[in-house]
Amino acid sequence: MHSRRVLQLFLVCVVAAGLIAAVPKYLQHRTRREVQSTRNTLRREIAQQIPVGSDPQHVLDFLTSRRIEHTAYESAGNDETALMVMGAPAIIEARVNVKTISLYNYSIHMVFKFDSEGRFVSYSDSVEGTFF
Repeated sequence: MHSRRVLQLFLVCVVAAGLIAAVPKYLQHRTRREVQSTRNTLRREIAQQIPVGSDPQHVLDFLTSRRIEHTAYESAGNDETALMVMGAPAIIEARVNVKTISLYNYSIHMVFKFDSEGRFVSYSDSVEGTFF
């Protein structure tokens, strides 16, 4: 009888350990899908609503209307170091926080690049994960 209880307890522990190991993987997979879905939606909206050649205010209005956290329009001016760091004569950066799991935050970092005349020329994004 005692050995049967020990076996039952052992099996319960094995099942519990399996669940504990599986849940984070499931959440990570689900989060990756959610982040990618948000990223694809943003890319589609940007491509449809911010044509190449748009002015900075158009981009700022787009971001503000969606309550997306963003910087002001930043120009490198004549500073060659700033131009190299920014990768364009002017940029607007934005960030969308997509998901927080436990102590880990997933966000999409966006960079809108402008030419020396202040016209929108390109967009790029990256997924970032930060640990609190």
